[in-house]
Formats: sequence, C-alpha cells, structure tokens
Amino acid sequence: MLEKLSPELRFLFESIQTVILDKETFPDYKSIDETELQRKLRFHSIRLIVNDYLPNNSELTKVKGAAKAFSQNQAFLSLQQQVETQRLFQLFNKENIRVLPYKGNLFSRLIYKNRQLREYSDIDLLFHPDDAAKALEIMWNDGYSTKKDESMSTPQSINEIFDSEVAYELPLVKEGLHIDFHWGLHYSFLPYQVDFKSCFDELSIHEDFDHEIAIPSNEFLFLMMINHHGGKEAWLRLKNIVDLVMFIKNVDFDHLKSISLIQESRLLTSFKNGLYIIKNFLAFELPKPFDQLIKGHQPKNIEQTITFWEKAEHWGAVIPRIKFESILIKQQDEPFKAWTYFRDIYRSYSIPSPYEFKRIWTFPKQFYFLNFISKVLTYLIRKTF
Repeated sequence: MLEKLSPELRFLFESIQTVILDKETFPDYKSIDETELQRKLRFHSIRLIVNDYLPNNSELTKVKGAAKAFSQNQAFLSLQQQVETQRLFQLFNKENIRVLPYKGNLFSRLIYKNRQLREYSDIDLLFHPDDAAKALEIMWNDGYSTKKDESMSTPQSINEIFDSEVAYELPLVKEGLHIDFHWGLHYSFLPYQVDFKSCFDELSIHEDFDHEIAIPSNEFLFLMMINHHGGKEAWLRLKNIVDLVMFIKNVDFDHLKSISLIQESRLLTSFKNGLYIIKNFLAFELPKPFDQLIKGHQPKNIEQTITFWEKAEHWGAVIPRIKFESILIKQQDEPFKAWTYFRDIYRSYSIPSPYEFKRIWTFPKQFYFLNFISKVLTYLIRKTF
C-alpha cells in the first residue's frame, strides 16, 4: 500500500515501522522534499518518532534538527506536566472529585511505557459530569482561567458553561500550562453511544503511575481511544494510528470484550477502518479476533483518507472541514442517516455557547435559525480572512 503514497508520507510510515515495530526500512532520502516533510510532520504529530528514526548525521539535516529540538522541548514539557498532574489529582482527591487522566498523559504512561515517542501539548482530564462544576471551581480558585483572547466569549458563571448542550470540554490556561477540561467524550451531535459514566464505578490504581491515580479497565480505555481517534478524528493523523498499534502491542486486554463494547457504542465501522490501516499500511500483525473482524472489509473512505494524509491540513479550516465531514459520514455504523446528523448539528449550534468565539450577532435563544446562521457566518469569516 505504501507505493501509492508520496515520498514524504511513505517516509513517515517507514519511520513508524522501524521505531515502533522494529522493521527494517530503506528510506529514499533523495526523493524527499524536506519542507514538505516538515509540514506533514507538524500535522501528523510524530516528530518524536522521526527524531528517533533519523541518525544524527542524516541527510535530512533540517528535519533532524527541528525534530531533535522539538524532542528536547517535549521532554521538559512532559516533566512539567507530570508534576502538575500529580498536584492537581491531590487537590481533587481531597474533595472526592471523580477524575481520570485522559489521552496524552495517560497514553504516554500506559501504552508507550514512558518511551518519549508521543507528542502532546495539553494535560487532558476527564471528570464525572456530576463533579465537573465543583472541579472547575477548584481550578478557577487555583489560578486557572478560561479566557484565551479577546475574541472569545467568557462565561459569567460555572452553571452557564454546563448548561450548554454542545459543549463537552473547556480549555484552561495558567502560567504556560494548558489543560483540556472534559466532562464528556465528544460533541452531542455525533451518533456514538459511549456510556463513560459507568467506568467511574470500576476503577483501579495502575502500577505504571508513580502516584495514586485510578483508571478504568483496559477494555474501556481502548474504547475511549477508538471513540476519539477513530470516531471523532477518523484516523486522519498518523499519531492516532500509532496509538492504536501501541495499545494492541503493549496492553493486555480482552479483544472480544472490546469488540462488544465498540459495537454497542456504534463505533465498529470506524474501528474496522483503523485495523485495516495498521494491517495494510504498517504490515502490523493483528490479534486473531481483530484479524477475523476485518476479513473482507474495505473502508469506503480510504482514498479520501489517503488524500487527507497527503494534504495534511487541519479540519478546522473551511475546505478541509467539508472533506473531513465527508470522510466521517462514510464510517458510521448502520442505521445512519446523514440528514439526521446534520439536523443535530443545526440544533446544537442554534443555541450560543457561553464559551466560543464571539458570533457576529447573537440573538435571543428562541431565534434558532438566526443564531445558527450567525454561527456559520462567524466561522466562515474567521477561517477565511
């Protein structure tokens, strides 16, 4: 499958094969455009892997230099975040706040076994919805702020934030530290049905953490990863694909139970697509239950996915967003109706959020259509000019 990729994208897959899977590869350095490779690296977020892959005397001097500098900065940031995470969990434990480490700081410890190979910039925390308001008040009192810049709306109260139907996370900042404060796993209009509240009832202290942090079962952690990397981001960044490989490779979990959880959550097609990618683009040997699951499976959106990998443009921009939605729609479990999905998006964005980029006009809540049009126009203006 790699032969159909550009030299730069093929190089990224080869770096993953060598560093993560210990496969011997022979990159064609002469065919690689360093500027294009660096652009793709920034989007796909695997600079630490490429730094490990390239020798110090590599022909790709610009790429190696930038990746090495990034790796050094990431090591410092990771240490800073570990200290802050431990301090915050001590605060929450005193108040009996139910909270889980999420994404970056969790995956780096659990599935990468502390190898410095995963990029992340924020501390992600997932709170039980019933404890989220109290937790946010603690963080505000601790010096964290929700205000990012003057173009953002600012909530006047904690209740105003959690009354929003579409919101499920809030970015917080304090002295250079960034925290993504989650009380849900995805936007309300996405069709997935992950019962994440129940996972708080079956937590255990994990031995890989040097301080007491309770986490869910490995099967539920796997489901959370599939929900974010596949369901929410559709495997469009190689960083997420590497996470999938590393979890399967390094974590002991029940494959059949995971398939059942994923199917119940309406994420089965997305999961199959991820397995297809790591088998066909990385030559990764799947566990037997997963291999049988994708027998005969061909993703409907694979050509679009490859094009998106190549373009390496974030879906926050207008044109990439349209392409992103097309890819997302093609990976939904049946029964699925696109018009229902877009109707739910309309309903969600018809009510202004207390924390969003300020709309060019904000109407009273009962003017759903006008508020939705204002949201769309604001988005187009911000992303175009």
